[in-house]
Amino acid sequence: MPAPPTPASISAAGSCWMDSVRRRRTDCAAVCASTRPAASCAWRWCTPCARPGGTSRANSSRWGSIASTRCELRLALALLAVVLLPLPGWAQDGVGTQEPDDPSAEDIAGDLAEDGVVDPNGSAAADAGDDAPQGAAGPGAPGNGPGDSRALGMSADELRDALAIGHWVRVKGQLDRLGWFVAQELEIRQPEGEEVLIGKVGLVVKRVDRFRVFGLPIHVTERTNMQGIDWDGLRGARVKVEGHYRGPSKFSAREVTPRPGGGRDRIEGRVDAIERRGEALVLRIMAFEVLLPADALIESEDLITSLGLAPAPDVLLPPVQRDDPENYIPISIALTETLGLGIQIESKEAHERNFDLDRDKPGNKRQAQLSAKAQLVWQPSADGFALARFRWDRGRVRDQDDPNTSFRDGDVSELYGYLRQPFGGGVDLQVGRQDFDDPREWIYDENLDAVRVHVLRQDFRLELSSSTRLTESSRANRETDNWIAYLSNDDVERHLAAWVVDRRRSGEERSKPLHAGVRMLGQWLPQQSVWAELSAVRGYEEGVDLRGWAVDLGTTWDLEPYYVTLGFAHGSGDDDPFDDVDTSHRQTGLHDNNGRFGGVTSFKYYGEVLEPELSNLDVYTAGLGMRVGRRSSLDLVLHKYRLVETYQLPPGSTASSPLLNSSLRARPDGIHDDLGWEADLVLGSRELKDWDLELVLGWFSPGDAFPGADPAWVWRTQLRYRF
Repeated sequence: MPAPPTPASISAAGSCWMDSVRRRRTDCAAVCASTRPAASCAWRWCTPCARPGGTSRANSSRWGSIASTRCELRLALALLAVVLLPLPGWAQDGVGTQEPDDPSAEDIAGDLAEDGVVDPNGSAAADAGDDAPQGAAGPGAPGNGPGDSRALGMSADELRDALAIGHWVRVKGQLDRLGWFVAQELEIRQPEGEEVLIGKVGLVVKRVDRFRVFGLPIHVTERTNMQGIDWDGLRGARVKVEGHYRGPSKFSAREVTPRPGGGRDRIEGRVDAIERRGEALVLRIMAFEVLLPADALIESEDLITSLGLAPAPDVLLPPVQRDDPENYIPISIALTETLGLGIQIESKEAHERNFDLDRDKPGNKRQAQLSAKAQLVWQPSADGFALARFRWDRGRVRDQDDPNTSFRDGDVSELYGYLRQPFGGGVDLQVGRQDFDDPREWIYDENLDAVRVHVLRQDFRLELSSSTRLTESSRANRETDNWIAYLSNDDVERHLAAWVVDRRRSGEERSKPLHAGVRMLGQWLPQQSVWAELSAVRGYEEGVDLRGWAVDLGTTWDLEPYYVTLGFAHGSGDDDPFDDVDTSHRQTGLHDNNGRFGGVTSFKYYGEVLEPELSNLDVYTAGLGMRVGRRSSLDLVLHKYRLVETYQLPPGSTASSPLLNSSLRARPDGIHDDLGWEADLVLGSRELKDWDLELVLGWFSPGDAFPGADPAWVWRTQLRYRF
């Protein structure tokens, strides 16, 4: 039997591996032969090496298949990172002190020790021959190149596609200076009872029995077993922490052991969310955002079909997924064991120029606003939770038409209780003021006082609700009762849905519009994200029968790092606005028409200046976007507008304008159908953890429908920070 590998041979193999990565190949037999006897090469570093007895080593190219992870930021975003200072405590917690790099020979040796293959002194573990995952493929099988997988019968792409929410994973890699955990290797495993962290200890606060690893507070109790290390030796030490993740501000440690020497950082736990970013994946594991590059090694402990899914964690987090990520506030401050707090600060500024399309008239407007949002979540058990969200606004409006005004405002934007299956049968109940939001905000984006039932099944999700707005709203909204049904396949990537919104208004202006539609969203075509909306409106409004319809079609091609968008939207018009039948389409009145193409930030996809309702209107859209860095994007979007029907309104007429609910203060002449065109430039960045930056520039050039009109433009900035 050959001698077990020594630290020197491991170091030589590591050098061999590093050389192979630089050359993008794994053939290092010559290096192996020149650095140590052939018998000592019977290990897992090089493709040509074989185990004693002639059996090929299953994971022979494990390290050779990991490509270097590079952090590439454009100059503008680097300058932005300088302006927006890093979060307090990063340096002292050891977060972001260096960029992820290829693992060194010492890292590899440390990994072996942590995996139980060799101890820190270089001696072989008794079970070293069983180190390879059972589903691993041999040197000649698929899965031995950079970015490939090691799973029996599955390619790297197949294994990535099979990775699902609920899988238990072990991730090795490194935190970068932006707070991302950049994975170099991921292994899918059978679910286990405890999460694991391996990394350097940052802040230590003995008086409250806490310390931090990767910035996550580790709680030490009487049930914690600290082996081989005490509080005096914790600061700066590399440790392995096993325990239970209780939320973004608490990890209950059950065992803490030192991990001296090298080795890569590691997190192990349940995948709670998956987001595709081009060829890379972004996973949420506990409190961490894990970036899994396309060239990272991915493997499975066994056949992936035999690996179970871990149940959803019982942690202090609101379980309702929001369709608008910009409205998400994480619960980062634990007030008690069951009560958590999240805070968001937002600064917005908008400059509107010439919205009356006449530069000779005063009409410019500037608004600056500072907002604070606080969200409380109380989760006494896994059977339900309560959520309260408060908002305070302060700002100033400078309008050339009116005197300058300042304002202060505050409201309760959300206040509800959520019960999981109170009556059994997979039916959840949500009662109170709550957020109604759909992926494109084409149907609704509104906070309503509602009773909502969520019917959850394996193949579909049904939401039924009755709602209104009791306070802090217009009289029309307070007098309107909404009955909403939304049936979907509950699939984010390939979304199918049918919906109904029945709005009944009482009082003097009685109306009963009934909106219904179907939609298809997501990755229905290769390398494309499509949307297809079809809706109709029936019922009556102020004695006029409604008979309108609309369609909105489009797709975004992903040409990493670029993406191209084409779209067309049509809202029917009315050729006779003075009869008792209105054939123009109306949107629900709860809509916002706000969404993303291929970038990281949302915007008004029918135009930032015109911002019309889809009624009596054709909108042609073309967009070109580019990903800049990991989570930043730049979009250039062009729109062309045409009226479907043209008509002139006599003075004092109560009929609707040909252009319904536009942001412009000017009206079309009713003779020409060419409204004009618009160009919008949108920059969004999420590069810094917990920071959002949005910059919007919109320009509208009026057409023949606005004779003698001048262009209008808008400039908006928005900066958001979540505590």
